[in-house]
Order: sequence, then C-alpha cells, then structure tokens
Amino acid sequence: NTEIDDYVKRMKNVLKAVGLFSYEVLKEGNVKVHKPSGGFYLYVDFENFRDQLAKNGVTDSKSMCDHLLKKNHVALLAGKHFHEEDSCLRARLSYVDFDGTEAI
Repeated sequence: NTEIDDYVKRMKNVLKAVGLFSYEVLKEGNVKVHKPSGGFYLYVDFENFRDQLAKNGVTDSKSMCDHLLKKNHVALLAGKHFHEEDSCLRARLSYVDFDGTEAI
C-alpha cells in the first residue's frame, strides 16, 4: 500500500532527525552516547556526572532513573535491566514520545 509505505518513510525520517538531534544535545552536554544508526533508542552513560549525582543520592542506574523521573519528568530504563553492573550510570532512552502526525 503506497499510503502506508509513504507514512513509514516519513516516520523513519522523523525518527532519524529526532535521534540525531537528541544525540547531539546529549553529546554537547558531556553525556556519553553512541550516534544512533536506526530504531528509536539511545543508550546513554552519565558516568561523567557521578560526583554531582552522588550529592543527590544517585549511586546506580536505578536511583538515577528514579531521580530523573522525579526531578525532570524523564523516564529511562536503567542499565541494570541490560545486564550492566548495579553501580553503572547507564540507561536506555526512547525518543518516540511525540505526536508523529505533527512532526510529519
């Protein structure tokens, strides 16, 4: 179906743009992150902020995700769910929480 194919193509372009924008903003903010190559996730590493986060009681990925949700309304999936060490400060970020219709 051409209509569906066109929609999928536009959404891929939107997700690519959002992913690259998110990557650049995080990278400029000194967050360790790999450039996205597809999908709609980034795997972020806040190790550079360990000392600052520790001042707020954040010592691992779960407490970091809880803190970010409570303080910044940002939901991430803790790195411990990806077989990371408990003490890591890594998490998966999904960048699909937007109105795709408006973005197209």
